[in-house]
Amino acid sequence: MPEKENSAFRLYRLVGKMISQPPNLTTAQALLNAVGKKDVKQGRPQSIFLSQAVSLVFAELDSLIEETSLLNFSDESRQTVVGALDRLSVTTINQQWQNHVPAFIASVSALRIFGEGLPDEGPPISPSDLSDLLASVLSLREDVEKSALPYTVKRFVYEQLNTIERAIREYPIAGIKAFSTAAKDTWFQGLEHPDDEQELGKTEFGTKLRVIKEKVIAWSKVATLITGLLAATNSAVENAEKLEHTAGKVIHEISTVVNNTK
Repeated sequence: MPEKENSAFRLYRLVGKMISQPPNLTTAQALLNAVGKKDVKQGRPQSIFLSQAVSLVFAELDSLIEETSLLNFSDESRQTVVGALDRLSVTTINQQWQNHVPAFIASVSALRIFGEGLPDEGPPISPSDLSDLLASVLSLREDVEKSALPYTVKRFVYEQLNTIERAIREYPIAGIKAFSTAAKDTWFQGLEHPDDEQELGKTEFGTKLRVIKEKVIAWSKVATLITGLLAATNSAVENAEKLEHTAGKVIHEISTVVNNTK
């Protein structure tokens, strides 16, 4: 039976990858290796990525604590998980990994139990689908850079693509929440730059961006939320198209408004 997709199983898979790392590393390097970033440059780039990765791990831990509390799991049942992941704090993450391995091994059974008990968020996004989306993002970024689009329009596209690329990077740890955040953030970016979005919508680049964003929205599972936001703001946006409120048309409505709002 396939594993569910939820905060516990994401942490379970991460911990499993960390446990498989050689003992003669720092805990920070074990984490970098586990998330596929073993070659990130030392210094500021590595510090920035580590900070982001640890923040995502702790966010998942907070979600697990909240979700398991609702299911009446006790603090004691989470103790091994919290104790292990706390080793990623700023005061201990640069210590030797071999010193922390036993704590992470001790957390595996609890994470597995929690994973089975928590609801399934739906089928995971495959690595090949993530790679295809990233390739589309990088290709569009390169095409826009070479184009004759106005500077402000290019900047708007880059802002949208940066948000989506961040979601792709964060998905292995944050799960579907990464794309939920991207869907909402790109929507609000469009509201903040309606003229640039309208100008972009007249070009082939706008069409390509719309296809990318439709994929993000489909993965995000926040279509209903965004439809509500659109409905709430529709009366305040000059000449915005009227929205129909049927679930089957959500993605079409979002892309239409995003690209035709005046």
